[in-house]
Amino acid sequence: MITENGNRRTKRQFQLIFVIFSVVLLATGVIGYHLAAKKLKEQLVLKCQALAATVAAVIEENSDGYAAFLKDMDMETEYYRQTKALMMKIKQINVEHVTYIYTVARVDQDTIMYVIGGEHPSSPVYTGPGVPEAIKKAERLAFDEQRATLGEDFEDTLYGFRLSAYEPIFHKDTNEFLGLVGADVTQIQLNSIMVIFIVQATASLIAGLIIFALAMWRLSGNVHLVINRHRYEAELARGIISSGRDYYAKMNEMYETLRVMRHDYRHHLRVIGELLHTGDTTEIEQYLADIQKRIPDNKFEQYCSNSVLNALLASYSERCVKSDILYDVRVSLPDDLAIPNYDMCIVLGNLLENAIEACGRQEGVRKIELAVNTRGAHLAVMVQNSFTGEIMPDGGRPASVKPDGGFGLRSVQAIAARYGGELMTEWGDGQFTAYVFMNL
Repeated sequence: MITENGNRRTKRQFQLIFVIFSVVLLATGVIGYHLAAKKLKEQLVLKCQALAATVAAVIEENSDGYAAFLKDMDMETEYYRQTKALMMKIKQINVEHVTYIYTVARVDQDTIMYVIGGEHPSSPVYTGPGVPEAIKKAERLAFDEQRATLGEDFEDTLYGFRLSAYEPIFHKDTNEFLGLVGADVTQIQLNSIMVIFIVQATASLIAGLIIFALAMWRLSGNVHLVINRHRYEAELARGIISSGRDYYAKMNEMYETLRVMRHDYRHHLRVIGELLHTGDTTEIEQYLADIQKRIPDNKFEQYCSNSVLNALLASYSERCVKSDILYDVRVSLPDDLAIPNYDMCIVLGNLLENAIEACGRQEGVRKIELAVNTRGAHLAVMVQNSFTGEIMPDGGRPASVKPDGGFGLRSVQAIAARYGGELMTEWGDGQFTAYVFMNL
């Protein structure tokens, strides 16, 4: 019998594969998230640098105006209004990539002050000219070396965690260092962009897991089918081998008995001859009856010249006798059959096994008829058995009534296809018939 243990073991193996794949996929997702976050951070800070450079270039075009504003920081001047409006416009256009755009000047070694910012005065983060703040690491480097600087990571400020890029402002004519243009992106803005990435990545991950699970389920079912079919074939083969051993054991027993009897024939003939001289016919009849009892009554039909197939057919003949099933066999095969005995035994064994099981469920006269012959380059097998009942088709085959059944006809179908043939079945009028055709 095909046990459930093998199916459970195979199922557990596929579950383990699925778990490993899921873990690898999740680990890949986590690593991918961190790499994406790092790459996005780099892209944002570079975008900030480009915007800061743009503003610096605009301010440098009117270096005198900016230098003058640094002295009095009069917010009523036309210069302030125009420059602030421009910076607000730049920020608005690039709002997806930058949170703040501003210029700063240095107060002392540890303090900077805001000059012009791209925030509307009504904004909660609006900073007016001259508001001081502690200098940040990237700002210190930019001021000290008077060069463009990119922040390496987010820094905690009065306006939240910010990642900044700085661009120096030089007087167009005197090349005097006038301060920095800063452009910031906040941690909140980065996270909001990453949320979109996470949603997309999670959706892709779930879709991948679902597709993989469906593939595993389908593959698992196919593997179960193949494994169970091979188990079924192996068990059938073991049954055939066992029947063959019994067949040959009985044949050897009969031949050994006949050999002993042949050896003793001269003694029996001498005794019978002496009894004939005495005319004691009663004693002769009794002596012959005793000899008759010693002759084995086993009947071994010779269905074909192939000893392996003959043993198989003989074993099913014995089972039919025990089950009160009429067994009609007609086999005509060449001595050099091109199809291996193993495949032929699987085909005949499966068909006869199904026929015996079907007959075992019937009342009244039960019969199995087997015909095997070759025509040219083709081999034909027909097995017909008594049948009453209903059959539900299953993929062109009759559905099995046994749990985990149906492997017999699948095996036959697979072997027939291997030799360019096919399996066909039909039922009705109290009979079920299976036809197998194979190319030699």
